[in-house]
Amino acid sequence: KSSVSIVTDEGGLEKEDIAYERQDFWTRTKNKQLNCLQHVSTILKVNGRCAIVVSDNVLF
Repeated sequence: KSSVSIVTDEGGLEKEDIAYERQDFWTRTKNKQLNCLQHVSTILKVNGRCAIVVSDNVLF
């Protein structure tokens, strides 16, 4: 686990045909951008900090 992570989104990624089912993810989705956010949350320590640069459509 890390206490500080800096990540950049690989913008323009399309959805995959595979929906990852992991116990540590919030939801099951084929969206690579959301899965990236979910993955980053799993590698942080409790009270860890993270900065993520995302493309403009990732949250909408």
